[in-house]
Parts: sequence; C-alpha cells; structure tokens
Amino acid sequence: ADRILGITCADLIGKTIEEAFPPLAGTEIPRRYIEAAAHGTPWFFEQVDYDDGTVAGAFEVHSFQTRPGSMAVSFMDITDRKQNELALAQYRDRLEALVDERTAELRDTQQKLLAAERLAVLGQFAGNVSHEIRNPLGVISTSAYYLKRRLQDQDEKIHKHIAQISRQVDNCTRIIKSMLDLTRMETPRKKAVPLSECLDAALCSAGAPPRHIKAALDLPAEPVILHADPEQMRIAFKNLIKNAFQAMESDASGTLTITARAAVDDSGAPCAQITVSDTGHGVPEQMRDKVFQPLFTSRATGIGFGLSITQMIIERHDGAITLENSAGPGASFLIRLPLAREGDSHDE
Repeated sequence: ADRILGITCADLIGKTIEEAFPPLAGTEIPRRYIEAAAHGTPWFFEQVDYDDGTVAGAFEVHSFQTRPGSMAVSFMDITDRKQNELALAQYRDRLEALVDERTAELRDTQQKLLAAERLAVLGQFAGNVSHEIRNPLGVISTSAYYLKRRLQDQDEKIHKHIAQISRQVDNCTRIIKSMLDLTRMETPRKKAVPLSECLDAALCSAGAPPRHIKAALDLPAEPVILHADPEQMRIAFKNLIKNAFQAMESDASGTLTITARAAVDDSGAPCAQITVSDTGHGVPEQMRDKVFQPLFTSRATGIGFGLSITQMIIERHDGAITLENSAGPGASFLIRLPLAREGDSHDE
C-alpha cells in the first residue's frame, strides 16, 4: 500500500480519510469506508490510470469490517493484468477490423467474378445472335438501297419510309457491334502508348458531337504514357464519350470535359488519372450501383453494354473506374490506369 499510495503508515495515524487523502473529499469513498466499519458492508473497486492510451498503473481496493467500528483496506497491484487486458482488447479490435476488411475484399472479388462470368455468358450468346442477325440486316439494307434507287421519282412518303428502314438498320448494326465487342475482347496487347493518342482515336470513332455540345480536352504539357492496348483503350474511352453525348442530347447546350494528370493509385504506384465529365441529366442515386452492370440502361434505346465493356477493359489493364459524386449537374467518371515504365515499349 505504501508503494501504491505513495504514503507511509506513519503519515496516516490520527488522520481522517479526507485529511490523509484530500482528493477523496466530496467523493463516495469516505462514506463507503465508514459504512464498512460501522455496518460491516464490504466494498470493492478498481482504480486504473492511463497515460497516452496505455495503462500507467492500476490497483484494486477491498474494504471490510474487522470488528464493529473498525475496518481494514487491502490494495493489490493489478497493473500487469490491466495492461494485458488492454492489449488483448486492442488485438481483438484489430482482428475484427481485419476480418471486416477481408470480408469486404472477398465480397468484392465474388461480385467481380460473377460479373465476369455473366459477361462471358452474354458475350457467347451475343456472338451467336449477332452472327445470325447480321446476314438478314445486310439483306434489308441492300434492299432498302435498291428501292431508294428504283423509286427516286415516287411519292415523298415512300422515301421517308425507306430512310426510316435504313436508320433502323444502322441502329441494329451499332447494337450488334457493341455486342461483338464482348466476344472479340482478347487479352490486352500492352505497349507504351500516349494517352493523347488513345483519346484522339476515341473522339474520332465516337463521331462528331451534336452542334449544341462542346468537347474540352485538358491534358498536361508533359505527355502521359500508358502501358495499354491502344485499340482497347479506344473502345473504352469511346463508350464513355458516346455515353456523355447521349446524356446531353436533349439539353439546349452541354459540355464534355476530359482531364488527365499523372497521379498515384491507392498502393502508391504512379498512374494516369483521367476524368470524363458531362453536364447532362446525371445518374439517379438509386441507379448508381448498377451503371456497370451488363444490360443496364436508363435510355429508351441501347442495350446497356457500353459501360460494362469499358469497366472490363480498364480492369484488364490493372486499372479502376468509378462513378464519382459530381458537385454539379451531369455525371463524372474517374479512371486510373498504370503508367508505362522503362522497358514497356514492346508489345506483350
């Protein structure tokens, strides 16, 4: 007790509890001691002192009656026990956090595997269906062209319907092409390629934007060199660009903005960070977790393969794509892709 309390027995003789230990004045401890001496009511408590999150000292106190009007107090140093209990609690918390982290990783991996399996099945189905549909579409397109040439002097309504047939054939052809992209997606042939070339190719293949839509490209002065398959990058960025154009097609005006810069990913590795943003109608909150699912679309036309193909390409390049929370109107996609390193100049 002398060591724990820092006071000798001689210092206690002839003093009340409050006189011997001024900090106890006004607390319940003196009353508890008096009850133990007068009525034989035992009392037990623990005192634990912490210093910067660790147990600096701890003891347990037992007070009990020895005879009517007298009582004794025992002190036991429990610092080691409390330190072990704290260490065990901290270890348990770390273990629970690790289990939660691993569970989340497993759930994410499972979802990706299911998505990949779904894409593979859809790709095989799409390839078979596309092959069967392309031939009849070719016949329809040729017949429409023939009728247009043969009926040049006919009623305007006839030409209007022929033009409508041709437009719908073109729509079907575009859908088939997006379906075939699934079946033709081979292992990326990666090489060092400037990001600017990938974006230029994507903008060209996406077609000219409607007159009311502006496209702004903001790239750093220092070239950003990706380690990627140029053709697959063209497809991935083209899908994002066309998606943005379609989101703004009914607006009075709109802006597609593509920005890029060198950055680091979550592991600290250097990467290219590309943002593709539009000022369209945006993505409703209840649909945000579905945008990369195959066959999901919020449009009246289209089959919903574009973003799922883009995600598949980005992830095959060891990158990541996310739909960001946009501060203003529209949608914003953030893409991270590995940068080329020395020795990445050859095809893989």
